[in-house]
Amino acid sequence: MPKLTVGVDEPSQHDLESVRIWLEQRNGNQTGQVTPLTRHREAQAALAELQLGERRGELVRAADVERVWTETVITLRTKLLAVPSKLKLQEPDVPHRMLAAVDTLINAALEEIADAGAVDRASA
Repeated sequence: MPKLTVGVDEPSQHDLESVRIWLEQRNGNQTGQVTPLTRHREAQAALAELQLGERRGELVRAADVERVWTETVITLRTKLLAVPSKLKLQEPDVPHRMLAAVDTLINAALEEIADAGAVDRASA
């Protein structure tokens, strides 16, 4: 807060320019510009909220989500590609053309999914 000027037999007064500057530094100025101190405080508050959300389990890091999804997709792909072989083990009499058709359908589905993901990433 700016210094108070006290005179003899006069009411005490603040220097108006000092008060204006002090208010701008404390609250951001009235022209819509934000002071560095205000930006710093807002950034600290935003960071604290993110850290609290993460500790509460409400937020997770993007890298963790990407890692888990990558592992899940790889596992899914591996299991789907194994279906024709597992089918042949369980049903040895299944004709080869049927196994080839199942394999073709699974590969086509995986390609469609991959292509859709590529389009989604391109448009993001």
